[in-house]
Amino acid sequence: MPHAVRPLTADADFWMRGPPATRSELRLWLSAVRLNGGSLFLSDSIRGLKSAGRRDLAKLFPPLQDGFLPLDLFDNDRPGIWLSQDRRRPTLGLFNWDDATRMLELPAPLAGGVTGRDFWTGRRVRLPDAWELAPRTGLLLEI
Repeated sequence: MPHAVRPLTADADFWMRGPPATRSELRLWLSAVRLNGGSLFLSDSIRGLKSAGRRDLAKLFPPLQDGFLPLDLFDNDRPGIWLSQDRRRPTLGLFNWDDATRMLELPAPLAGGVTGRDFWTGRRVRLPDAWELAPRTGLLLEI
Protein backbone atom coordinates (compact mmCIF):
# COMPACT_ATOMS: atom_id res chain seq x y z
CA MET A 1 0.00 0.00 0.00
CA PRO A 2 1.52 3.37 -1.00
CA HIS A 3 0.41 5.15 2.16
CA ALA A 4 -0.22 4.50 5.84
CA VAL A 5 -3.72 3.40 6.72
CA ARG A 6 -5.06 5.65 9.46
CA PRO A 7 -8.77 5.00 9.97
CA LEU A 8 -10.90 7.91 11.10
CA THR A 9 -13.01 5.62 13.29
CA ALA A 10 -12.33 2.74 15.62
CA ASP A 11 -13.46 0.28 12.93
CA ALA A 12 -10.35 -0.97 11.10
CA ASP A 13 -12.43 -1.77 7.99
CA PHE A 14 -13.55 1.83 7.60
CA TRP A 15 -10.82 3.77 5.85
CA MET A 16 -10.92 7.33 4.60
CA ARG A 17 -7.30 8.40 4.35
CA GLY A 18 -4.81 8.41 1.54
CA PRO A 19 -3.53 10.33 -1.46
CA PRO A 20 -5.89 11.52 -4.19
CA ALA A 21 -6.37 9.20 -7.14
CA THR A 22 -3.95 9.47 -10.03
CA ARG A 23 -5.33 10.34 -13.46
CA SER A 24 -5.03 6.69 -14.59
CA GLU A 25 -6.89 5.55 -11.44
CA LEU A 26 -9.56 8.21 -12.03
CA ARG A 27 -9.98 7.00 -15.61
CA LEU A 28 -10.21 3.41 -14.35
CA TRP A 29 -13.15 4.28 -12.09
CA LEU A 30 -14.77 6.60 -14.64
CA SER A 31 -14.55 3.80 -17.22
CA ALA A 32 -16.51 1.55 -14.84
CA VAL A 33 -19.08 4.32 -14.42
CA ARG A 34 -19.27 4.74 -18.22
CA LEU A 35 -19.97 1.06 -18.80
CA ASN A 36 -22.67 0.70 -16.16
CA GLY A 37 -24.30 4.08 -16.80
CA GLY A 38 -24.61 4.63 -13.06
CA SER A 39 -23.11 6.71 -10.33
CA LEU A 40 -19.98 6.07 -8.34
CA PHE A 41 -18.61 8.15 -5.51
CA LEU A 42 -14.85 8.47 -5.77
CA SER A 43 -14.47 10.24 -2.41
CA ASP A 44 -11.91 12.52 -4.01
CA SER A 45 -12.83 16.19 -4.06
CA ILE A 46 -14.29 17.10 -7.45
CA ARG A 47 -13.35 20.71 -6.69
CA GLY A 48 -9.74 19.52 -6.43
CA LEU A 49 -9.72 18.11 -9.96
CA LYS A 50 -7.48 19.83 -12.45
CA SER A 51 -8.94 20.84 -15.81
CA ALA A 52 -7.89 17.51 -17.41
CA GLY A 53 -9.76 15.59 -14.69
CA ARG A 54 -12.87 17.74 -15.16
CA ARG A 55 -12.72 17.13 -18.93
CA ASP A 56 -12.50 13.37 -18.29
CA LEU A 57 -15.51 13.54 -15.97
CA ALA A 58 -17.52 15.51 -18.54
CA LYS A 59 -17.01 12.76 -21.16
CA LEU A 60 -19.40 10.52 -19.19
CA PHE A 61 -22.37 12.54 -20.45
CA PRO A 62 -24.63 11.46 -21.97
CA PRO A 63 -24.37 8.05 -20.27
CA LEU A 64 -24.59 4.73 -22.09
CA GLN A 65 -28.14 3.39 -22.11
CA ASP A 66 -27.63 -0.37 -21.83
CA GLY A 67 -25.92 -2.50 -19.23
CA PHE A 68 -22.65 -4.38 -19.47
CA LEU A 69 -21.67 -8.02 -19.35
CA PRO A 70 -18.50 -9.17 -17.55
CA LEU A 71 -16.98 -11.62 -20.04
CA ASP A 72 -14.59 -13.20 -17.52
CA LEU A 73 -16.94 -13.33 -14.54
CA PHE A 74 -16.07 -16.86 -13.45
CA ASP A 75 -12.45 -16.81 -14.61
CA ASN A 76 -11.08 -14.18 -12.21
CA ASP A 77 -11.72 -12.91 -8.69
CA ARG A 78 -12.45 -9.46 -10.11
CA PRO A 79 -13.77 -9.41 -13.68
CA GLY A 80 -11.49 -7.40 -15.95
CA ILE A 81 -13.23 -7.67 -19.34
CA TRP A 82 -16.58 -5.91 -19.62
CA LEU A 83 -18.70 -5.46 -22.75
CA SER A 84 -21.50 -2.95 -23.12
CA GLN A 85 -23.89 -2.92 -26.05
CA ASP A 86 -25.07 0.66 -26.31
CA ARG A 87 -27.47 1.64 -29.08
CA ARG A 88 -24.91 4.10 -30.41
CA ARG A 89 -21.73 2.04 -30.10
CA PRO A 90 -20.58 -1.13 -28.31
CA THR A 91 -17.86 -0.48 -25.75
CA LEU A 92 -15.23 -2.86 -24.38
CA GLY A 93 -13.64 -2.20 -21.01
CA LEU A 94 -10.41 -3.81 -19.83
CA PHE A 95 -9.67 -3.34 -16.13
CA ASN A 96 -6.77 -4.11 -13.84
CA TRP A 97 -7.97 -3.49 -10.29
CA ASP A 98 -4.80 -5.06 -8.84
CA ASP A 99 -1.53 -3.59 -7.58
CA ALA A 100 0.47 -5.73 -10.03
CA THR A 101 0.60 -5.93 -13.82
CA ARG A 102 -2.15 -8.15 -15.25
CA MET A 103 -2.46 -9.95 -18.58
CA LEU A 104 -6.02 -10.14 -19.89
CA GLU A 105 -6.88 -12.65 -22.60
CA LEU A 106 -9.83 -11.80 -24.79
CA PRO A 107 -12.53 -14.50 -24.73
CA ALA A 108 -13.74 -16.46 -27.75
CA PRO A 109 -16.28 -13.90 -29.02
CA LEU A 110 -13.45 -11.38 -29.35
CA ALA A 111 -10.68 -13.79 -30.41
CA GLY A 112 -8.64 -12.60 -33.33
CA GLY A 113 -8.27 -9.14 -31.87
CA VAL A 114 -10.43 -6.05 -31.65
CA THR A 115 -10.00 -2.62 -33.21
CA GLY A 116 -11.62 0.51 -31.87
CA ARG A 117 -11.21 4.02 -30.53
CA ASP A 118 -9.78 4.70 -27.08
CA PHE A 119 -12.58 6.54 -25.28
CA TRP A 120 -10.19 8.79 -23.33
CA THR A 121 -7.60 9.70 -25.96
CA GLY A 122 -9.52 9.27 -29.22
CA ARG A 123 -6.66 7.18 -30.64
CA ARG A 124 -7.30 4.10 -32.75
CA VAL A 125 -6.25 0.94 -30.89
CA ARG A 126 -5.81 -2.63 -32.12
CA LEU A 127 -6.01 -5.17 -29.30
CA PRO A 128 -4.34 -8.54 -29.79
CA ASP A 129 -5.80 -11.64 -28.16
CA ALA A 130 -4.00 -10.76 -24.91
CA TRP A 131 -3.37 -7.31 -23.46
CA GLU A 132 -1.12 -6.35 -20.55
CA LEU A 133 -2.36 -3.65 -18.19
CA ALA A 134 -0.29 -1.77 -15.64
CA PRO A 135 -1.52 -1.76 -12.01
CA ARG A 136 -4.79 0.13 -11.33
CA THR A 137 -5.36 1.06 -14.98
CA GLY A 138 -7.86 0.29 -17.67
CA LEU A 139 -8.74 0.74 -21.30
CA LEU A 140 -12.14 1.78 -22.57
CA LEU A 141 -12.51 0.99 -26.26
CA GLU A 142 -15.44 1.95 -28.49
CA ILE A 143 -15.65 -0.90 -30.99
